[in-house]
Amino acid sequence: MTEEVPVKISSILSEKAMIVRLATGSWSGRNTDKVATEELIEGKNAEKDAASVTKSLINKEHLKKIREIVSDMKKYHNEQSLPWDNNGGRLLPSTEFNAYTMKFRESQRELSSAVETFIQNYPSYISEAEGRLGDLFDIQDYPQAAEIEGKFTLVSAFEKVPEANDFRVDIPEHEQQKIRDQIEGRVEAKHADSMKRLWTRMFKAVEHMNERLSDSDAIFRNTLIENVEQLVEILPRLNVLEDPALIEMTEELRQSLCGYEPDDLRKNDVLRSELADKSKEVMEKIAAVGNFLEPSEPEHEVTVTAPEDEE
Repeated sequence: MTEEVPVKISSILSEKAMIVRLATGSWSGRNTDKVATEELIEGKNAEKDAASVTKSLINKEHLKKIREIVSDMKKYHNEQSLPWDNNGGRLLPSTEFNAYTMKFRESQRELSSAVETFIQNYPSYISEAEGRLGDLFDIQDYPQAAEIEGKFTLVSAFEKVPEANDFRVDIPEHEQQKIRDQIEGRVEAKHADSMKRLWTRMFKAVEHMNERLSDSDAIFRNTLIENVEQLVEILPRLNVLEDPALIEMTEELRQSLCGYEPDDLRKNDVLRSELADKSKEVMEKIAAVGNFLEPSEPEHEVTVTAPEDEE
């Protein structure tokens, strides 16, 4: 009888997912005025590091469009993938690659257009700032347009999930196996942590719904319901290893918490109370799942962002 070889998680993940990193860079449009800072500190008889004067070199509205484009791409990046490592890597299901790259290219085009518009108007923004800043204005604070243009960046990079079986070098087999086991162990641990965070994300969405609906006086936005419905659509795609418990809980969310009209909930106290009770039951079910644990550390912003100019 042939012994069944266990399928390694790293092998499955390398076939069904990849690691994606998103890096952004920007110009802050701010600068620290050393002269004004010294005057402030001396005038207030304060210690040297007690305060600083930061100037907004241009009206922040002029950078709003650029920041919205980058923020929207970051949001999409985080929603469609799972945390993977502490260096900005996230696990992206292979099924989402085409949609992800399409969204990324669209964001790049929009960013390029917005930056071009900004650069064209840059001289007028400086003239406007001269009147707005008064004696704080210093033309030396403003980089050349070409220099600023290069600071706005949006870059993505893809990597293969490390696979234990890929490790082959000219060392004794037993030493190779030790290293393969280490690789497999790290991949399993990272995937387990990613799933914990996904369960946490689900729990917090339902918890927020319950908190708002349980308080009859609380005002809520349409997104309270829409966020849960969007999560239900995303969860199956993020469930790369097809965890039965997550499949079951996703369907529970769909059946119990989706399909409600926000306006109906606002007008009908009985309906609102019923959904509040349902959301509490779902919360308890999520918390009761053995694999559901709060991450040991809070999930950080996973997007690797290039540092802005020193202020």
